[in-house]
Amino acid sequence: MKRNTTFGIVLLGLLLVLAGCDQAADGDNLTADTGGATTDTGAIDTGVTDTGITDTGVTDIGVTDTATTDTGTTDTGMNDTGTTSTVESPETPLEILIVEHVRLEAEAGAAVLNGNDTETVTDELERNINQIADLIANYSDISESEFVSAWQMHENVVDDYAIEVDAGRDLSTLDDEIEEAADAMEDVFGDMNLSNSTGMGMYREHMFLMLNVINATAEGDSTASLAEAEEHARDMARAWAETLGISAMTTSEVSSTSSTGSTDTGTTDTGSTY
Repeated sequence: MKRNTTFGIVLLGLLLVLAGCDQAADGDNLTADTGGATTDTGAIDTGVTDTGITDTGVTDIGVTDTATTDTGTTDTGMNDTGTTSTVESPETPLEILIVEHVRLEAEAGAAVLNGNDTETVTDELERNINQIADLIANYSDISESEFVSAWQMHENVVDDYAIEVDAGRDLSTLDDEIEEAADAMEDVFGDMNLSNSTGMGMYREHMFLMLNVINATAEGDSTASLAEAEEHARDMARAWAETLGISAMTTSEVSSTSSTGSTDTGTTDTGSTY
């Protein structure tokens, strides 16, 4: 009987153990089920990653579009001030008159070669030389009459040369006259304080360039030789003006001067087509 009682107690203990194991299994299942609930609570879908923090407009607030690169700094007009468009080509009154002198002498030579009347162009040459002399006298110790007398010898050489060319005579007969005309200007250049190269040197070259114009005119086309003589005359006049201190005029001042008739004689087309 005692042994049966003991056996019964053992059996009861086993039943209790089995019952405990079964409850433990149920508890595990409950844990698994609630775990599933935990993963489906929305905790990772609470909107925390979708709160707008990455879409608040911080990267779109206009910082990179503030017009800083379009302020007009590179388009202020600094390069459009008109500075380059208002620069005018300077000329001195002496340059204008001496270039006109070249053209008038060419016209006079062409008139001789073509048997035309020279009275009109001769009057224009006289007016031109008086203007040159008056201008230079105002900037040097040379008198106007002294300059006219010396310069006139050079004009006579060109006229006589045209006559000789037209007649087909030996031009060597004019050598002495050419030298006398050059020598006549030597004292003038001294009073103008011109160096030998700027004064006598350029003057001699001017004389021979004018004789070349006469030769070219006789041959039928003086365009190139006249252009060369004019360019040299500009260089000569600028060199003289620099030494004498004759200021350059702007283009507008040149136009104004020309409109007065003082340098616009109407004879600037001096026979380059002869």
